[in-house]
Amino acid sequence: MLNRNELLALLLISVFIVLFLKPVISGDGFGYYAQLEAIYRDETINLVNQVKYNDYFGAEIIIWSETAQKYVTRYPPGIAIFSAPLYMVSLFLDDFPIFHIKDDYFIAERGDILIHQLAVTLTSLIFVYIAFLLTLLILKELNFGKSHVVLATAFFGTPLVWYATYGLSSTHAVEAGLMSVLVLLILKDSKKLYMGILIGLLSIVRYTSIIFALPFVIYYILSRKFKELLVFIAGIIPFGLFILYYNSLQFGNSLLFGYDKSINIAFHVFDIFFNLERGFLVWTPLILIAIIGLFYFNFKGRNNFPVKWIFLSFIALYVIIYGFIDAWHSGWAYGNRYFTVFFPIFAIGIAAFIDRFRNLKPLIYLLLVYAFIVFLLFIAATGGIPSPYILSANIGYWFADGNIANFISLLIQKISFVRFMGGF
Repeated sequence: MLNRNELLALLLISVFIVLFLKPVISGDGFGYYAQLEAIYRDETINLVNQVKYNDYFGAEIIIWSETAQKYVTRYPPGIAIFSAPLYMVSLFLDDFPIFHIKDDYFIAERGDILIHQLAVTLTSLIFVYIAFLLTLLILKELNFGKSHVVLATAFFGTPLVWYATYGLSSTHAVEAGLMSVLVLLILKDSKKLYMGILIGLLSIVRYTSIIFALPFVIYYILSRKFKELLVFIAGIIPFGLFILYYNSLQFGNSLLFGYDKSINIAFHVFDIFFNLERGFLVWTPLILIAIIGLFYFNFKGRNNFPVKWIFLSFIALYVIIYGFIDAWHSGWAYGNRYFTVFFPIFAIGIAAFIDRFRNLKPLIYLLLVYAFIVFLLFIAATGGIPSPYILSANIGYWFADGNIANFISLLIQKISFVRFMGGF
């Protein structure tokens, strides 16, 4: 059961989410939504009817495949699968006029009516609250104090604050929810099959998540636990086969994923942490605190399962994967969106840091206030400049251009019901 402080924290976070909720499709969400619409409304994986979303996105996310002789997209199918139940409900609700709200506006602005788009954003919200509730449970299971403070700190101090409000149509909220389940299973040293299934589910949402299997494989091999290794892999295999089958249907070749093969390799590992335009240091410094805290997280799983090192290896592997490509900064994003998936792990790290360095609590609170202000400046600048995610551009917009005097009015324009009255 949640205590009063935890309920109050959830209530305040929920009010914040409602205030800045963006319930429509945006950004990469158009790619995921195109799959959802084609598969469950048009009953096809030929996205010919979804080419229109290229115009709403502003780039070609639906492309013609010479190999498959159909229109396809590079996006993984996980979001379409998870959003399918609510999307089917939304198709049923089409018959009721009460659910048709400003249809002409939303079709012109986003390509489809609001009730259909809500299938994706509400699905993401469900996973956000799965992440919240399981993170609170995890913190209590680990006997960390003030779990409500840690939850709020992790929420505002990581990119989830954006992807639980303004960026719900992306994958990141779903990833955070799934990771929370996986973290709980790891802490309880649950059946290895279930851990494999969770990594499989994460992988159909974001392909790079398959790398989370590597630390387990290495551990089971070094520990000579080959039976557990086989069971763990057995949980992943069905999802790998599904992706291969899906690729064969969509691209005409099970080994094609739709991504450009000519990825530029570059070294940006330190940029992820310390770049003064896009790094953790300037956008989400609490992530650095969380990583430090994880080194002091001394929980031992059953049979001395190396929980701390599993969590740190997850983060390290993502740093390696994304630190060696030009898009290390994750493009148009609040902070580095790739690391949103680690929300529950960052919460553990923050709790461990507070537990180890009690005299540094004021630093945590100061960074929490900083994170809150940074978010408000970011969201208020969105739409005013093309790149609010670049620190110098953001600072220039507010101070060099003198827009700080209009901060309150610009922020009010981003409040959900104000946007609804004037259009999203």
